[in-house]
Amino acid sequence: MSNKVQFSIDEEKMMHLAIKEAEHALHTLEVPVGCVFVDQRNGRVVARSHNLTNKRKSGIFHAEILAIEQIYAQEENPEILLSNCIVFVTCEPCIMCTGALRICKIPRVVFGCINERFGGCGTVLSINNDQNLHLGTTFQCKAHVMENQSLEIFKKFFMRVNPFKPPEKGRKNGSRKRSFLEKESSSNNKQLLKTNQKSSDLTVLKKNNQKKSELSFGSEMNALKNEKEKEKEKEKEKEKEKEIEKEK
Repeated sequence: MSNKVQFSIDEEKMMHLAIKEAEHALHTLEVPVGCVFVDQRNGRVVARSHNLTNKRKSGIFHAEILAIEQIYAQEENPEILLSNCIVFVTCEPCIMCTGALRICKIPRVVFGCINERFGGCGTVLSINNDQNLHLGTTFQCKAHVMENQSLEIFKKFFMRVNPFKPPEKGRKNGSRKRSFLEKESSSNNKQLLKTNQKSSDLTVLKKNNQKKSELSFGSEMNALKNEKEKEKEKEKEKEKEKEIEKEK
């Protein structure tokens, strides 16, 4: 059976369907990539999907992988069908998905914007046409179809806060450093307050002790004075007694 591409398929129409899938992903807080698989023999859309990596909590559930799963679940002869499918996807397939498309013997892929970080169709690696890979069959690619519309969806996505996004290493470390410094600063401040409090308490204690010592010293002096006065009075009484005895 020939895998010759039938160019009568309306590429923009199919890309519109893929973009609708990407928009659905955007509204459900998924990375907005959508795709459709079209049977080149009759123009029938046999599968459509979008990313579900956040919902399923796994990085393998890209739009292309899920569409392949649909075909295997629904079609009687999935291998033959896939070998006659054109894939329309809003973003260049990643290296993983490009390998999967080769295994499925996909003859042609049409995509919107390039994938600068993980592109497997020429941007990062050319998995799609690498003859040295013993992996399925190579396939043709056509890029930049309705690219602006695909990029616009990505812009909307990146302007939002993605609650499923893991923290970046730099920021995570930075926040840890800030947290550590804040704790250290707080600890130092507490220690300083304790030290100041202790020194203040010591000052008060010294003053109190000084007052006590002053009071005790004063009371001791008063006691000595009283004793001396008593002794003087006793001496006076003795002198009087002596004078009285002399007069007798």
